[in-house]
Amino acid sequence: MQTSKLKIAGAILLAFIVVWVLVFGWWQADNHQPSVADLGLYLGLLPSSLVGGFWLLHGFIEQLRAPAAEPAAPADSDPFAHSARLAAEERGYTMDLIGMAVAAAPGASVEDILDAVAAGRRPELDADLRDDDGFPVFTARVGSLDLEAFGDKLAAAAGTLPGCFKHDEQLRALALIDATLPALLAEAGTLLDRAGPPARLRLFWLIPADWEAGHLPALQAWLRAEYLHDLGKAHVEVALRQVVDDVDALMQIDELIQAAGRTPAEGELNLVFGAHSAIGDKTIQAWTARSRLFGADRQGGQIPGECGVGLLFAAGCGAPVERRLRISRIGSAVRDKPADAGGRINGALIEQLASGLLTVHGLAPAAIKAIVADCDHRESRVGELLRAAGEQFEELDPMTSCPRLGSACGTLSPLGGLLTLACAAGKAAAEAGPVICVSNQHPSARAALMVAPVPSPVDGAVVS
Repeated sequence: MQTSKLKIAGAILLAFIVVWVLVFGWWQADNHQPSVADLGLYLGLLPSSLVGGFWLLHGFIEQLRAPAAEPAAPADSDPFAHSARLAAEERGYTMDLIGMAVAAAPGASVEDILDAVAAGRRPELDADLRDDDGFPVFTARVGSLDLEAFGDKLAAAAGTLPGCFKHDEQLRALALIDATLPALLAEAGTLLDRAGPPARLRLFWLIPADWEAGHLPALQAWLRAEYLHDLGKAHVEVALRQVVDDVDALMQIDELIQAAGRTPAEGELNLVFGAHSAIGDKTIQAWTARSRLFGADRQGGQIPGECGVGLLFAAGCGAPVERRLRISRIGSAVRDKPADAGGRINGALIEQLASGLLTVHGLAPAAIKAIVADCDHRESRVGELLRAAGEQFEELDPMTSCPRLGSACGTLSPLGGLLTLACAAGKAAAEAGPVICVSNQHPSARAALMVAPVPSPVDGAVVS
C-alpha cells in the first residue's frame, strides 16, 4: 500500500516537472516576462488539470473493462410478487377425505344415489303433502326415517331444544343428522385412539341460514350431550356455521383446505356435516306462493328434497391410503346472468372453473372420468352443464358420465353441494381416477372442485 502511494506521488511530481520545463522553455524562447497570473495559470492550474483529467479517463476506462454486474434478483419483500407466488402455491392445496355418510331419497349410500340417477329414477308423488288445490305434490322424501322413535329419543334428551325442532322439516333434519353422524363419529374415535395425543377432532355443523341464529347454542348443547360424550378423552372442538346456499357450504370446506395447507397439523380430523329437509307444509306453502313448486302447470319448478351428509377429512391419524380420496381447492364464481332469467344459457363459466382445476393440477381433459353435479331436471341447469362438458370433455358420455343428483334427490340446498361432493368421491373411487364435482343448482353461484384417489407410493400423482 505504501509503495503504491509513493508511485502515485512520483507520477504526479513528474507531470508537474514536465509541464514546468515546457512552459519555462516556451517563455525563454519568446523572451516572455511572466506575470503573477501567468505563474498561477501555467505552473499551477495547468499541471493540476492534466493530472486530474488523466485520473478521470483512467477510472472511466477501468469501469468499461470491468465485468457487467448481475441483475438484482426480485426482492422477497416485494408485496405484489410475494402475493402472486403465495396465491399460486395455495391454489394447489389439497385435503384427504377418509370417510363419508349420506342419506337421501334414493338410499343411505353414494352407490344407491348414483345407481338411482343412472337408472333414471325420479321423485314420486307424496302420500301426505298437498298443494293449494288439494293435489299431491312431487317430493324426494327419505322413507326410512323413523320419526316416532327419533321424536321419543329427542324428548328424552338432556337439555331442551326449541319447539320448532320437534316437528316438521327441522325435526326431519335432526333425524337425518342422527342417521349419518354416529357412524362417522365412531370412525373418528377409532382413529383418534390409534393416533394418540395430541390428535384432535374438529366438528363443523353446517346449518341452513333460515334457522334462527338464537337456537345455535341449544343445538350445540344437544350435539355434545347426545353424540360427543364417548369422545371425552379426545380434544374435540365444535363450530356451528350457517350457510345460505350450496356453494357457500362448499366454500366452508375450501377454508379448511386452505388453513390446513398454510399450517399443516398431523393427527387432525375435520368432520363437516349437516342436514336439511324441505319435506313439510311450510316449504310447500312458501314455494307455491313464489311460483317455485314443480307441478303439471310449472314444469320448470323445483321438487322438495332432503338429505343428511357427513364428510371426514384427515391429516395423518393412520387412515390407510386405499381409503383416502384427495379433495382439491374449490373454484367459485357468479354468473352475470341468472340461469332463471330465461333465454339460452351457456356453460362458459363452468367450463372456465373446470379449466382452472385442470391447469392447477396438470391434467388433460381426457384424464377426467366423470362430472357429478347437484342440478336437477330443469333445462337451464341441464343445458348449462352439458354444454360445458361437451365443449371440453368430448370423451365423456353425457348420459352416463355426467350424473345430476337433483334429478333423483330433488332440491337439497344449501347442502346439495356436500352430497354431490360425497357422490363425486364415490365415483372417483369406483372409476379409479379424477372426477369433477360441480354445483350449478343456484340461479347464479357456481363452484367446481376435483376429487381423485390418493396414489399409492409406486403410482404417479393424480391430484397433487
